[in-house]
Amino acid sequence: MATGSSDLEMASLNGKPAFATWFYVVGSIAANVMYSESTERRQGLVDSWHPSTISKKVVLRGY
Repeated sequence: MATGSSDLEMASLNGKPAFATWFYVVGSIAANVMYSESTERRQGLVDSWHPSTISKKVVLRGY
């Protein structure tokens, strides 16, 4: 079983981290982990799950 993570991709705003993303893989399951400041409005964040959302369930999708 393969496990690992991708390189960290990061964007800064005024010298501070504003957005970061990486993939974490375990076998055939991959998770795209993202960090962002609350002011960030990136396409990858639209409809993404966040721990503060009402539903604590994570939706898994096949691609």
